Amino acid sequence: ILDALATLAFHPNRMKKFFKAEFKHLFLYAREKGYNITKLEGSFAGAMGCVQQVPSMARKHRSDFNGDGKTDPWDVEDCIGSIAKFMHKNGWKNGRVVAVPTTFKGKRFTRLKTSHRRTLATNTIYKAGIKPTKRFNESRAYLLKTRNKTHDDIWMGGKNFRVMTRYNNSTSYGMAIHLIAEQVK
Repeated sequence: ILDALATLAFHPNRMKKFFKAEFKHLFLYAREKGYNITKLEGSFAGAMGCVQQVPSMARKHRSDFNGDGKTDPWDVEDCIGSIAKFMHKNGWKNGRVVAVPTTFKGKRFTRLKTSHRRTLATNTIYKAGIKPTKRFNESRAYLLKTRNKTHDDIWMGGKNFRVMTRYNNSTSYGMAIHLIAEQVK
């Protein structure tokens, strides 16, 4: 992790400021946990543990979910607790809609701007001819697009969808997690 974050923090790239902060958090985290900083392993972007958290997230959302008196980013139970803590702090509400498919049938969708960062009034979406295929009880929605080879799928995302994309800032990530979770239910 040290090599990855040093490279990203001190070589030109569009996220240099972010990685400089993560580089600092890595040193603080290693000191707090008593880790040998040169032995920590992780991703090319400096993420670590079973849920691949960058050091600032690992520090802020660590959890002793298994009750062994330690917070361990490589322990599966602690990782689950860490994600739950993150989701709760960012506004996750049980039972609230995540995302629902819509009635859009066509090749490519260009009627409205799609984004997991900006909501539209549901009335605006409905006026564009897009309706949810399942119950959607929020007054605003994130209009989400997933691209396939031949067509776009359009979804309406609720507040819980936005919470998920605060963990990983990607519509594709959010949709993948949502669809897997739906299959697990």
